[in-house]
Amino acid sequence: MSERTLKRILGIVALLVVIYAAVALFSHGPSTGGGAGTDALHAFLSSLGPDQVDGVSFIQQSDTIRLWCSVGSWTVNGYPADSARVARFWEGLADAEVTGPAARNPANHARMGVTEDSALQVVFHTPDGQDQVLLVGHDATPGPSAYVRLPDQDPVDVLHGDIRREVRRTVATWRDPTVEQLDTTRLRTIVLNREDSHQTLQRSDSAWTVDGQPADSLAVSGIVSGLAMLRSTGFAPDSATLTSPDRTLVALGAGGDTLTALSLKMMPDSANYRVKARDRDQVYELTTYQVGRLFPDTAVLKGH
Repeated sequence: MSERTLKRILGIVALLVVIYAAVALFSHGPSTGGGAGTDALHAFLSSLGPDQVDGVSFIQQSDTIRLWCSVGSWTVNGYPADSARVARFWEGLADAEVTGPAARNPANHARMGVTEDSALQVVFHTPDGQDQVLLVGHDATPGPSAYVRLPDQDPVDVLHGDIRREVRRTVATWRDPTVEQLDTTRLRTIVLNREDSHQTLQRSDSAWTVDGQPADSLAVSGIVSGLAMLRSTGFAPDSATLTSPDRTLVALGAGGDTLTALSLKMMPDSANYRVKARDRDQVYELTTYQVGRLFPDTAVLKGH
């Protein structure tokens, strides 16, 4: 081998080494191997769960969402939280896969969105008062995933899951939308009042009547299933009140005890309704379709 050829080979090898080092340093994608950052993040996540924290704060650029647990019940910014939504958050966090490090050099933090002044922050509030923070940066690939970093660590890892969507949720999407949830086996009487009509449904064994006549089973089923789980599509402002309702629904048990009493009023400049349950302060919003199921036309109720 000539000296010239040898020099060319060595030059190519040196170039390949430089290229490899640059790719390793600046690559956007996660590596498949482990590393100090990944180990630290695994340890961090495995130490957290709904039974290990008092609450979680999601610190966004323009808002802070605070989930808090008291006696097994979760609230979000002081409102009752959707327990199913909270459970899905914890399940998603437990199932999330961590890969990386995607980068080790702090010079990459800004590009990945994980600097402390640019990242979304998830703060886990523990009973000992030692807050644990996870910095959530830009979307990573493959999605859904995001670059994440612990504040005291240089390595940036990739957390595979919907963590960015969870951190960016609004208060309304965390709130419990349940207007009413009844044990419908206790239902014996349903009284429907509208401005121009009044119907009383009575249950005898498995048959329903309306104003003494056989009731349409499909129409009654719509009312009963609506009362079994009535979930709103939105929340009225805290200052909203519901006076002079357009419609009311009262559900009674076998002994004449009131199981629920709903007041409804059509929203101004909208075909939708606001609704309030007797034992709740919150005023909710329902669609016209939902209200239509609770208040079928008299002719429909009677099967005409």
